[in-house]
Amino acid sequence: MIPGQVIEGRHEPLVSKELFLAVHNIREEKRSQGFVHNKENDNLPLKVFTQCDKCKQPLTGYLVKKKGLYCYKCSTKGCKVKRSAKAMHDLFRNLLKIFPNWKGRV
Repeated sequence: MIPGQVIEGRHEPLVSKELFLAVHNIREEKRSQGFVHNKENDNLPLKVFTQCDKCKQPLTGYLVKKKGLYCYKCSTKGCKVKRSAKAMHDLFRNLLKIFPNWKGRV
């Protein structure tokens, strides 16, 4: 929980300190590989704000690299809902137009 520090508990250890540190180092190495989660992406402002119309879980987003297009998708196992980010943003802008004080800045 505290980066760079090992705090020993009062109970009898289940594993040796060496084994604990070896496993911890392996986990640290694996974190730097693969893809990086980008919590905030200006191209996907509705991520987590909107929810799947089938299972009501928050939508996540991703980039289709070959086409250079952003999409929203449901991350629930078995639910294969995917939506174009452009279409979702257009729908959201149209929804905002019903509010009288909206100035069109989205």
